[in-house]
Amino acid sequence: MFEIYIENMWRKLSEEENNEFTYLDSLWFSLHAKGPHNSKVLSWIKRKDIFSKKYVFVPIVQLGHWFLLIFCHFGENSEAKCTFEVARIWNQKDMYSCFFHLPFLYRFVFDIFKTEERPENKELIRKLPLLSPKVPQQKNSEECGIFVLYYIYKFLKSAYGNVSFSTGCTHFMKENWFTHEDVERFTKSLNPIICDV
Repeated sequence: MFEIYIENMWRKLSEEENNEFTYLDSLWFSLHAKGPHNSKVLSWIKRKDIFSKKYVFVPIVQLGHWFLLIFCHFGENSEAKCTFEVARIWNQKDMYSCFFHLPFLYRFVFDIFKTEERPENKELIRKLPLLSPKVPQQKNSEECGIFVLYYIYKFLKSAYGNVSFSTGCTHFMKENWFTHEDVERFTKSLNPIICDV
């Protein structure tokens, strides 16, 4: 269902927005982390041409929980100090998951750069800042998938034509970025999609 919802969101983007944004399949990170499917996953990612995009959404689902990784300005040169960011989408009790994922995140990013034959070396990639903005959190352990979708939706609306290196990729991602009522309205707007499938 997640893939159906996100594909529906993408169909509504303009050509200009499609030139700036893309997303990866929500299972790719997990497949890469397991090892045997690395080459296939990296081949699929290469077809996405992510270095030509300003923002790449990487939804991650592991251990029954959803996270969102956002690559920002990956196609810029090293002098531009490209960044990748993580929007925190877990409860306090799941905070350990962030630290569990860090080695996998850096390996994932390094493998993407290596597959694309980029000039950046491993040491430079390790120095890429990993930001975790303080954003609205879910109230229970069942809303994480919807929250990931809503983060993507809100980022699409907030970032297009509104973000530069001077303002940073997360300047609008604050604790008051949206309300739980906003999420509820968004969730209700998704329901009709099921009928179209």
